[in-house]
Amino acid sequence: MARSGKDQPIDSATVQTGFAHTLGAESQPDSANFGPGGQVALFAARTFVPTLLGGLVGILLASMVTLFAYRHFNVVSSLRQSEAAAQVTAQAIVEPLNAGLITEISPPAPRISDETAKALHGLVTNKAVYRIRIYDGGGRPLFSTATGDTVQPLPPELRPTGVGTPTARAGYRDSFGHLGDDVASDNEAMVWLTLGSGASTVGIFEVDLDLTANANHLAEHHLLVAGGALIILLALYVALLLGMRQIGASLHQQQESLRRDAELLPAMFRRSMHAEEEARQRMAAELEGRVAQTLATVKAELEDAAAALRRGELGAGARLDAAVPPLQKMISGVRDVAAALHRPGDGNLGLTEAIEAILGEARGRRPDIDMNLRFEATDGDVPTILHPVLRRAAESGFAGAIANGYLTRLRVLVGVEGNDVIFRLRDDATAPTLDDPDNPYARLHEHVLLSGGRIGFRANSWGGIVIRATWRRS
Repeated sequence: MARSGKDQPIDSATVQTGFAHTLGAESQPDSANFGPGGQVALFAARTFVPTLLGGLVGILLASMVTLFAYRHFNVVSSLRQSEAAAQVTAQAIVEPLNAGLITEISPPAPRISDETAKALHGLVTNKAVYRIRIYDGGGRPLFSTATGDTVQPLPPELRPTGVGTPTARAGYRDSFGHLGDDVASDNEAMVWLTLGSGASTVGIFEVDLDLTANANHLAEHHLLVAGGALIILLALYVALLLGMRQIGASLHQQQESLRRDAELLPAMFRRSMHAEEEARQRMAAELEGRVAQTLATVKAELEDAAAALRRGELGAGARLDAAVPPLQKMISGVRDVAAALHRPGDGNLGLTEAIEAILGEARGRRPDIDMNLRFEATDGDVPTILHPVLRRAAESGFAGAIANGYLTRLRVLVGVEGNDVIFRLRDDATAPTLDDPDNPYARLHEHVLLSGGRIGFRANSWGGIVIRATWRRS
């Protein structure tokens, strides 16, 4: 598709990859009926869908594990702090009442006075301390600030081991379950403190603290943490989805490329067969028009001369001489046909000389184009088996440039990069659409792919195309 650099916009650069590297691979039995594009889609369906579902399940599991682990450690830490705070609270309550309490609950008639009871009832107005109990030295209940409180004897395992040494227990419960110690009610801290003098224990003082407010605060905090963790994990999942979507788009492009290549193969084969048939017809027409007719003329002249010789005519020699010009014409025609069958790069010329000869012929046909050829490799750098491939690439490239009536500049490079042999062409007037059969470089595109190479193309700053074809040296 020839055009000038101003009359049509140039699309963004695209890349075509030679299918010769992939069509030879054997397909798996379960995907053999899908074709190259179908195999890509089948691979995506078998890989991405389980991955996305597995990722979603993994995110949910990770959120739950994170929530429960954080809840456990946070609640245990909070309960230990609550126990410590409860012990300090109990000691602060007992300290000013210690002497009077010891006297009142000492044997033989332990009894809490009305004044002490009033003072203790006044302490439970605190939102944290909701109940105070007093036991005698044997763990039997003597007093409780809770009305109607049925107090059981204090079990031995809950009694403090020494005077002034508190024992504390705390429990926590939310919608997910219970953590901490077994206590009288949920979200409660219980502290027991011995009363006595010296090593003698006369009673046990119990302070019960309500942890409901703290539990509610922890539950809200856990919900915030769980929500934050879920948001982060969902963001990661969205990133996974976007990544999978990008990969899917890339696979879709590859699928489309494989489909186009699969469609391109029979089309190139048909065009190749058509070109071969046209060449055979041209050769037959050349031989029929030049060689066969000339041979018939020479045959007739020789038959006349032979008849004249048998008759002994004096002009028989002249008739033989008359057969020489047709023979010379036939020889010239055969040479012309041979010259037409041989390309400029054939014969004993090296790769460099052959491509330069092709360039010279192109310059002779289009002297208005500024053509430049640069070699960055010697003939020895290019494997011999690739010499005819590069000659054909040069022919197709220069032929395509000549066919573009808008073209004014052409740059061609032949070189080696690493293990690749490179043929690069750049002009100022061709659209970057090599997959278009009307593009003047379509034959170059077909030749590169059929010869096992790779080809890429893009627009350039001149308003034309840059074509880069590569073949592996080994």
